[in-house]
Amino acid sequence: MKISYRSFLTSRRDRLVLGLSSGVDSVAALHFLTKHHKNITVFHFNHKLRPQNDVMETNARRLAAKLGLEIIVATADEFPLVSSTSQEAAARDARLNALEKYLPEKDIILCHHLGDAMESYLNRCFLGTLCAGSYYTIPPSTTFPRFRLIRPFLQTTKKNFQEYCESHSLMSYVVEDQTNSDIRFRRNFLRHKVIPLLNEKWNGLEKVVLKKVAQDYQFCLNLEQSK
Repeated sequence: MKISYRSFLTSRRDRLVLGLSSGVDSVAALHFLTKHHKNITVFHFNHKLRPQNDVMETNARRLAAKLGLEIIVATADEFPLVSSTSQEAAARDARLNALEKYLPEKDIILCHHLGDAMESYLNRCFLGTLCAGSYYTIPPSTTFPRFRLIRPFLQTTKKNFQEYCESHSLMSYVVEDQTNSDIRFRRNFLRHKVIPLLNEKWNGLEKVVLKKVAQDYQFCLNLEQSK
């Protein structure tokens, strides 16, 4: 599994926290990190939107138990999904509220991968927000008043995660989010419709985004070092 910028895996706190959704990316990343970091806490948020969310929580608890790790589970019962814009925004805000309460002063690893970076890059292109002096894809690090989100796997493909889970007999813990196939969401439309079409005509998109992700990591490191 390819990891970029090991400094993003070196927490400034006393232990790492990984956001485990039960998707193939976070399952693979958690198992991989336990080989290199002993002090890891698992965080899972149950959005309570569909029965599948309870399956995700169950699998997250099972994997944490298998690896002998502490797990913190927050749910929408305690942090309601309330937003005037979208369900996605409501879910994000609820997760952030839970992190602020349960994990202050921590670094939380999120397992966004190269596919996510490609979608973000194209989204910025189409929205006209792609510009020098800023991030091209997904910020490798996002700092909030009481915690920091870090994304060290932006140069790792989903295929890498899939193969890792298969080779380490982890697929029984994986739950593919049903909403990932809903092309009404812009990100899913890019993933399932636009990117395959672009790859059919031009084969260089992944290489372009890999370079942009590397630039984003360096940009982020420069920002942190200048503080």
